[in-house]
Amino acid sequence: MLSFLQTRACRTDQDFLVFLNSHTKNFFQSYCHAANYEELYYLAAQLADVDGEYENPAILPFLEDARKRLTSPLHNNLFRETTKYIRHVVCDALFKLKPKPDHLRSVIQASKDESVSRLEIFTLNHDVLIEDSLRAANVRFADGFVQVPGKNYQCWKYQAFKDSQEKVRLSKLHGSIDWYHTREEDRGPSTVITSTDFDAVPGFPGNPAVLIGTFNKMLEYTMGIYADLFCAFRSALPTLDRLVISGYSFSGKGVNASIAEWTRQNKNLKLLIIAPDVHDYPRTARGSIQRLLRDCEAQIVSEPKKFEALTWEEIRNLCD
Repeated sequence: MLSFLQTRACRTDQDFLVFLNSHTKNFFQSYCHAANYEELYYLAAQLADVDGEYENPAILPFLEDARKRLTSPLHNNLFRETTKYIRHVVCDALFKLKPKPDHLRSVIQASKDESVSRLEIFTLNHDVLIEDSLRAANVRFADGFVQVPGKNYQCWKYQAFKDSQEKVRLSKLHGSIDWYHTREEDRGPSTVITSTDFDAVPGFPGNPAVLIGTFNKMLEYTMGIYADLFCAFRSALPTLDRLVISGYSFSGKGVNASIAEWTRQNKNLKLLIIAPDVHDYPRTARGSIQRLLRDCEAQIVSEPKKFEALTWEEIRNLCD
């Protein structure tokens, strides 16, 4: 990912990214974990926040090291532009993804299962594979976006999402590559919109509404659309009796805490984890999940397969 970022950055940005990568690489070597764009973003975001909302004296020695090792001047705009740049590159890469045949067949089958009264889909992915698959199968779903009268785009409305009576609800907790922060007026409040024709949206392009980074996500859960979505996630969990997890390595502390609380609140609840390497999770997951796997073993079913290898009937049987 670093080399991909470098090909699109100016010389100053390249030097800065190499510097960030050297620090994250050295740190994560002891964790047997390769640094990726999430760690680079988090580090750049911390630097950007030195003069912003989150004062952090601990970052000052890191800044001094950067000033000594880099010939280009360091300034807050460089840090913020780096985070913006990473968001755009990630979105560009994900726009190329297309749904594979039957990749999400179990989700489609679940949405059409009359015995399922409600299907809540929570995803941390930024791509639009779920939406594309649901639409291709003519499955109606609520995502919180409402058509703006007389406009060619939809606007996020939390109340519409909360009040929706659709059987299927899709919550993209970390945003989407087709969501953008924008303003309808120069001094108007920022909002999040989506459209099938952004070229015709006034004031576009806006900033991609995707939540990237490691621990900065927990701060973002308190603001804007991410606060609304995380609230919807937290509110929906107590109403569910089965939770199926796939494609998630349990690296997000905020989401982990919610999953752990949900599982522990009632011994009749069941958690199904589907992943080829699921038996490694007692070692590779964060501490709260390692403890959950140990303490609530009777409530947890681990299935060492890829999600697309299972039908909805097989998943439902595992949850019984």
